[in-house]
Amino acid sequence: MLFYRSVFRKNCELREGMVKDLKHMTSSNDILLCPIVEYNINGRLVKAHCFTHVMKNQIDFKIGDIITILVNPKHPSVFMLENYDFKRTKGYFTAISALGAVLLTVGIIMLLVF
Repeated sequence: MLFYRSVFRKNCELREGMVKDLKHMTSSNDILLCPIVEYNINGRLVKAHCFTHVMKNQIDFKIGDIITILVNPKHPSVFMLENYDFKRTKGYFTAISALGAVLLTVGIIMLLVF
């Protein structure tokens, strides 16, 4: 993801957009969200989604708020949040992935044993 983020940022422009939706990306705890924003680019209204999911407890905006986003004009339907700290979330994703691997292993062992 780090490589994608650095490539995406190269040709980005700052834009302001209105948060239209905060789609929940997990079913059990609703900890990950995908912000949906509408903004204007070259005279047309574009509805875009964030290039990665964000932690619910790390955003400070809600539906209807105007936020600043980074947009690559070549890919107007995808944006990055200007002030989101992706480094803070790295540990969460690692922990969630490790937990998933452990649960998968336990499930396979139980299947084989029983």
